[in-house]
Amino acid sequence: MDNIGTLILGRRTGEQINLRNADGTNILVTILRISQNAVKISFTAPKNINIVRSEIDHRDGGHSQ
Repeated sequence: MDNIGTLILGRRTGEQINLRNADGTNILVTILRISQNAVKISFTAPKNINIVRSEIDHRDGGHSQ
């Protein structure tokens, strides 16, 4: 992959992040709850976008559907 970058953000419960691709595809990330050792996150995305936890993606070689 070309042009990979990293952005680190601090967010509070209820705050959102928009991930927008150059073609207009939009993924909305919402922080639902923050506890001592976990964050509950909601992803709203088009149905053609696969959202897969990294530990599952790595387990099957990155071929999750």
